[in-house]
Amino acid sequence: FERASTLGANALQERAERSLQLDTACVRFDQPAHFQGRGDELVATARRMGSNSVVTSLTVGLCSLDDTFATAMGESLKTNRTLQLLNLWDNKIGPLGAEALGKGLDCNATILVLNMRSNVLGPNGALGLAKGMLQSCSLTSLQLRYNGIGDAGATALATMLIKNKSLKDMDLSRNKIRSDGVDALMKSLWSNRALTALNLRLNAVCDKGGISVGAALSHNSTLCTLDLMGCDLGDSGCVPIFNALGAAKHKALMSDNVATRRMGASRINGGVRTLIVSENGFSDIAAVTLGMALCVNRALSSVDASRNRVADAGAKRIADALLVNTRLTELRLHDNLIENEGANHLSKALPHNAILRTLDLSHNSTTFDVQTHGFVTAAVLEDFSNDFNLTPVAVERGGRTEEGYRQDVSRAAEVGKVARPLDLFKEKISPSLVSLVFGANHLGAEPPAAMAPLEDYLRT
Repeated sequence: FERASTLGANALQERAERSLQLDTACVRFDQPAHFQGRGDELVATARRMGSNSVVTSLTVGLCSLDDTFATAMGESLKTNRTLQLLNLWDNKIGPLGAEALGKGLDCNATILVLNMRSNVLGPNGALGLAKGMLQSCSLTSLQLRYNGIGDAGATALATMLIKNKSLKDMDLSRNKIRSDGVDALMKSLWSNRALTALNLRLNAVCDKGGISVGAALSHNSTLCTLDLMGCDLGDSGCVPIFNALGAAKHKALMSDNVATRRMGASRINGGVRTLIVSENGFSDIAAVTLGMALCVNRALSSVDASRNRVADAGAKRIADALLVNTRLTELRLHDNLIENEGANHLSKALPHNAILRTLDLSHNSTTFDVQTHGFVTAAVLEDFSNDFNLTPVAVERGGRTEEGYRQDVSRAAEVGKVARPLDLFKEKISPSLVSLVFGANHLGAEPPAAMAPLEDYLRT
């Protein structure tokens, strides 16, 4: 065993040695056990990239590399004509290294993706990269998550976006950006027509930043994916965003005032396809506005509004939108405050919606009753109890009464009714729904030991 262990260690070392060779299209130096402490060798390897014509993808991660390596890499980018993807994540590259990489990008016409997440760029590092991307840069994806660029760094990147015509995807999540930096970024989107995906999650956007986002969306129709998870928007920050996505137009169209209705003909954002606004602490006030937007928006296909404070009133307004919406395929409302009333409104809308494929209501406060051949919910089955031999039941739990349904499976089989409650989703609930999540709600009754696993049902 000791000999085998030694041989294994030697094999790993030989593989690490070989991997320093730049003789394959995809090269990875991201095994700390083999590459940490070999900074000089990796710097030499970076210098060799200047004349390399084989490697198209280079990953150097978790190696504690600093500005020396980044400077060498930046010089190589000036003459390299084959590299398309450069991953430098989880190192210690700072402003000087970022500036050198920016100068390399300014002379490079082939690199498409630069991933520098989890380094120490700071505001000056973002400025250095931005300078190199002002004019002829070919970069289409820039990943800068967790670099502490702050408002100054965001402003520098915003200036770059005004002139840059190649960048399509930018990740600035967890970067200590506040409303001023967000405002600069959003103003750049008034004129930028290239960026299609922007990730700002876990920055302090707040309500002021939300207003800036809403204003930008009123002028920009290119952005397709917007991630604002955990940005502390609240109702005041989310409402302007939802207004730009169609709520303002819906309000105008529904107004009794003729002049206001005419204003409803104004343009709404038709670009955003995926919107993530989870963990923003908004309530029914913003959720109702979101529902209004979904009534008229013909672009949004995925909305994640999970982990907020949406309750029954907001769920009802969203359910009303599902009656007329012809685009949304995914709606996530898990970890909110929705109870049976709100879930019931959503369930009643499903038969009229032939588009929605995923509805996630898990971790809310809807009532369940688990029975022999699957599960049923009071909210979903209220209108179908006669069709499926369901008997209302009330269960005392935690000092309160919770209502659900119980199915007499044996009698249902005798009279030819559906023996498995989940079968109703095939025809009764929605012609398109393929994923309905109600997990981690309040259970109404203990399932018997003979309960067939849900997995067995789904396989059939």
